[in-house]
Amino acid sequence: MSELSKQPGENAEQAMMRHINTHDTHLHELASEGLHVPRGTATIMKGLPGSGKSYYLQKHHLSHATHMHVDVDALKHLATGEHDFKYPTHYPDSHPTHPDQPHPLAGQRITAPYDEGDPVHVVAAHPVSKRLEQKMFDTCKERRIPMALDTTGGNHKKWGERIGALRQSGFHHVGMVDIRVSKETSMARNAGRKRVVPQKIIDETYAEHDRNHPDNAGKTPFEHLKKMVDSVKVVDHESRASGAITKRAAAGWHNYHTSQNGGSGPNGQPQVTHIAKASTDAFNVEFVDMVRGYYRSR
Repeated sequence: MSELSKQPGENAEQAMMRHINTHDTHLHELASEGLHVPRGTATIMKGLPGSGKSYYLQKHHLSHATHMHVDVDALKHLATGEHDFKYPTHYPDSHPTHPDQPHPLAGQRITAPYDEGDPVHVVAAHPVSKRLEQKMFDTCKERRIPMALDTTGGNHKKWGERIGALRQSGFHHVGMVDIRVSKETSMARNAGRKRVVPQKIIDETYAEHDRNHPDNAGKTPFEHLKKMVDSVKVVDHESRASGAITKRAAAGWHNYHTSQNGGSGPNGQPQVTHIAKASTDAFNVEFVDMVRGYYRSR
C-alpha cells in the first residue's frame, strides 16, 4: 500500500474509503478493457515483523495493481488528528531514551503529525490502524475486491473467523503465504528500519507461533490455518540475499497447492508440488509474466 494521506477536511476513515473507492474504480476500468480482475480472491501474508512480507507482496501481488493491500502498519499514516491517537501509558521498550518508563502525557491526544520514526507514535497509532483495518477488510469483503492481507498471523482464531467470513461473502479462493525467518533475523531487520516494532511485540508474536502457546491446542497457527485455505506456500526469507533454501526449508517446509480437480496428498492435505525458495529475479519475472498472460487470456 502506498503511503496514505488525508485531504483537507477528511478524517482517517474518509481518507481510507477514498483510497478503496479509487482502487475499485481502477478494477472496473481494467475489466472494461477486457482484462481479468480476480474478484473474490484473497491472500493472507503471514510472518514476523521484518520477515519480508512487503517485499514478497510487491513482487507477486501489488505489482499486478489488482489486490488491495490491507495492512495495519500502512494505515497508521492516517492517525494524525484522530480522537484515539493518544499518548500511551508507558514509553515503548524501543524508545532510545525512556524505554518502559511511564509517559507524562499518558491519555492525552497527540497533536503532532504521525511520525513512523517515533516509537511513541507507532504504539499510539495502533488503535487507529486496527479500527481502520477492520473497516477496510469488511468493505473489500462486501465488494469482493481482491485482497493481500498483511499479518503476523499468530491469532489463528481471528484469521479462521476471517476466512469463514470471506467464504460467506463469495470468495472462491483464499490462499496463504507463510514468510519464515528466525526470531534473530526478525530482530536484526527490525532494528534497521525507520519504523521500529517494540521488542515486546516481536517476543509476543514469536510466542504465539509456538504450538505450546496456551491458545494453540498443541498446533502452530500455520497448522490450524492451512486446512482452511485453498493454497499454501511457505517461503524461506532467512537467506533471501543469496536465494538459498535453509536446512529447515529443505527438511520439509514445502509449498502446498490444491489443484482445481481436488488433488490432495497424504491424509487429505493439499498436494505437495515443490519447495518454495526465496524469490529470485528470474522467478519473479516468470511469475509476473504468467499471471499477466493469464489475465489477458480471460
